[in-house]
Amino acid sequence: MNSIWLILLVGAVVLFILMNVLYRHLDDSQEAHILRVKKGRWDMVCFGSSYCRYAFDFEDTGVNGYNLGFVAQFFYYTRKMLQCYSPFFQRNCYVVLVIADLVFAREGRDEFGGANKYRRILNRKSLGDDFSLVKYICSLFPLLENPKRIEHLLKLLFYKIVYKNPLPSPENVDFNPHTINQVKNDALQRCAGWCGLFGLKDTLSSDIPDDMSEIFKKTQEMLTGMIQYCLENGYKPVLVVTPVSRHLNDLFSDEFLEKVLYANIREANMQGVPFLDYLKDERFQDEKYYLNADCLNHEGRRKFTKIVIEDIQKLKY
Repeated sequence: MNSIWLILLVGAVVLFILMNVLYRHLDDSQEAHILRVKKGRWDMVCFGSSYCRYAFDFEDTGVNGYNLGFVAQFFYYTRKMLQCYSPFFQRNCYVVLVIADLVFAREGRDEFGGANKYRRILNRKSLGDDFSLVKYICSLFPLLENPKRIEHLLKLLFYKIVYKNPLPSPENVDFNPHTINQVKNDALQRCAGWCGLFGLKDTLSSDIPDDMSEIFKKTQEMLTGMIQYCLENGYKPVLVVTPVSRHLNDLFSDEFLEKVLYANIREANMQGVPFLDYLKDERFQDEKYYLNADCLNHEGRRKFTKIVIEDIQKLKY
């Protein structure tokens, strides 16, 4: 009887390990996408938060590029990802650093889950003091880390077996799934979220909390350091501000953007590397290119990526 239970236990453990291996193979998460960068050596890469992740799609561009955008992220972890994955860049690789509107407002170490989000995608050296052997081992078994992923695994298998295709993603539509009124509300909610997170009065006034000016100095240094890291290692950094729809742009004043975004970019870009600004680009003001008010849909990503590539190739670098 004991031998039967032992066999069942061993069988259950083996099955669980195999399920985790299968999940990691089929995984369609952003972490899995990040890790697949190791399968190549790249001529162009992009780093940043949501605005990076939803802005670039190198398929059918003729450029050997990879999008390393990770939701949600400030410069603290962007810098770590840049250093961790730079061994997979070709020399003279273009490194696109996407600068979001309020990315200078936080250093980012303890934001949005902190190191726990990065244990799977950053190595021990990159994590530094945040490395935990126990949590790293747990990250190798995604179904142990989050049992709800078993349901997702079954969905992945179903589509793979029945439809011979990956599970459809709501991010890969060629239209905006929201009505104009919903998009306007998306824009209002985005600004309200930023005001709550950063202690802002609104996104029109240039008045900001006193402590934010001190944070700006630190985050400027982070961006300066990333630019310098690229230059010293033979890469070509390019700073990019991605577009948002007119509905969100209508909620920003020029004074606000100058205070929280453009002044910080100028201060940080001591090396004078190229800066491409598409925030209010007329080609992307229509909400049809977005998933909401500011994250580009599949059609928007393809169009935007081609434009950025063309503009980068025109640079005298």
